[in-house]
Amino acid sequence: MLHIRPEQMAVLAEVARRELERRAAEHLRSKGREVPERFVRDAIARATALGFQSEEELLEVLEIESALGADFEDSQERRILGQTRFSTSARLRIIRGLREEVS
Repeated sequence: MLHIRPEQMAVLAEVARRELERRAAEHLRSKGREVPERFVRDAIARATALGFQSEEELLEVLEIESALGADFEDSQERRILGQTRFSTSARLRIIRGLREEVS
């Protein structure tokens, strides 16, 4: 049986985290948004703290945050993302609905 030591897991987790950050930055660039590496790292940490786990959800949260820029912290979207009594998918659906109303 394969045994992975905690130190090895930590290294693998760090590599996975950096790879996610790279893909997230690439995803935002494909949407026309150039953001600093620190923004991506911090936004992923904020989204994870709010319960978002899948890469798809994390990328959507990063899109929302990068679109709102400096207004994100005081936005309705931020308040919705923080409503942890709802599932992560429900919070994102609510925000999508708001965005469709505005369009």
